[in-house]
Amino acid sequence: MIGPQGRGTGLGDVLLDWACSRAAEYGKRWLRLDCWRTNTRLQAYYARRGFTLVRTVTVPGHDSGALMQRPATMRMSDTSITLLAGLPDDVGRCSARA
Repeated sequence: MIGPQGRGTGLGDVLLDWACSRAAEYGKRWLRLDCWRTNTRLQAYYARRGFTLVRTVTVPGHDSGALMQRPATMRMSDTSITLLAGLPDDVGRCSARA
């Protein structure tokens, strides 16, 4: 989550690009993420960043369920992802399936 001070700075794009690059490094074709199916603002944000809705799952008693993906090769930011190079290696572990 990006705090209020980081909103509108492009940090979200840099983080998503970094996550895509890590997924690609691990041989994955897609970066997949999910969010609450009721969080339509977040889904719209992801859609503006190249994500498409894969499916929505409805499970009684749970809000989670909107699965979205974009190609791991897609980049949206003009900012270098080297800004994130200092993060520990395990932060970028990718367990998503291609």
